[in-house]
Amino acid sequence: MDDKSIGITVQQTENSFWLADFFGIIEGMKINLNKKIIVANWKMNPLSKPSALALYQGLLEKAKGQKSLTIVCPPAVWLGFLTGSRPTNLYLGGQNCSEIKEGAVTGEISAWQLASVGVDFCLVGHSETRRRGEDDLLINQKVKTLLKAGLMVLFCIGEKERDREGKYLEEIKKQLSIGLKGVSKKDISRVIICYEPLFAIGGKRADTPEEFTHSSLFIKKTIGQLYKAKIGQEAKVLYGGSVNKNNAEDFLIAGADGLLVGRESLKSSAFGQIIAKAGKYS
Repeated sequence: MDDKSIGITVQQTENSFWLADFFGIIEGMKINLNKKIIVANWKMNPLSKPSALALYQGLLEKAKGQKSLTIVCPPAVWLGFLTGSRPTNLYLGGQNCSEIKEGAVTGEISAWQLASVGVDFCLVGHSETRRRGEDDLLINQKVKTLLKAGLMVLFCIGEKERDREGKYLEEIKKQLSIGLKGVSKKDISRVIICYEPLFAIGGKRADTPEEFTHSSLFIKKTIGQLYKAKIGQEAKVLYGGSVNKNNAEDFLIAGADGLLVGRESLKSSAFGQIIAKAGKYS
């Protein structure tokens, strides 16, 4: 490994993982997080295998040669078809997982199953799964399960409403405090925060870059309080919520370490523009 490269090395045995340094190698693959991170959350799209393959192929072409890091999170049913040759800056992610490793849990997906098909990242705590009943305690179990399975966590947080008194910051602090409980200082480097205020998801407006900067600083400060200041300063905070090709650069300029993209990730051309803009700041 090059001296300038910071990395996490994970060697899996039957019951344990060994980690070293700060960003990077999972199952023999080096993941450099010192780049802008762009996550494509396809949600429950597209509806057919040919469409999924076509969309993925389009994203592969757009990601090739770019300086940013791209993570594609398709529906789990498509993951097995999308593994294989891809640019070194593009990775696969899951959209959710079970907090349980294996067994009689109908309809769920194990973090170990995701890892076995070449997945390196997984979303957890997305607002849409929270709306269906996931609470902070369950999300915390999922975070720890993903880390045990050797995956990197895309931990989604965000307030339901924005108030002028700043009470929403307490909601963010609670989500972080409970969601990261039991996560060691060593493992926190494998958790990427995806900040997505609920009012901005699929809504009429995104958060403003200025509002994001304020929230991001608060998130880093809170992580610093939970661990230590340096860890908080180095924490990766992505912005999600109505991200498109027109506002993406504004959030990157405002200090976002990357973007969580929903609808726009289903359009190869628009998503390609977002990836290219992120590359300018990587």
